[in-house]
Amino acid sequence: MTYIQANTGRAPIRWYKFNPKDMSERVPFKLVEKLDLNIVPGFRTKTEAKKAAIRLGLQTWRYIRFWGNG
Repeated sequence: MTYIQANTGRAPIRWYKFNPKDMSERVPFKLVEKLDLNIVPGFRTKTEAKKAAIRLGLQTWRYIRFWGNG
């Protein structure tokens, strides 16, 4: 199972594209329209996904649970 972060706005859902290995305090990101698992990182746990969201500087976000490889 993989957790992927998405914006909290209304449809269409957009996805956060960023480098999950970037350990800087504020990680740059881009919102993309299509879920491409080659460019949108996934996390094995909600805790890992939450840590990434905080590093992105997000105040709110939603998790999408995806049954696939992350």
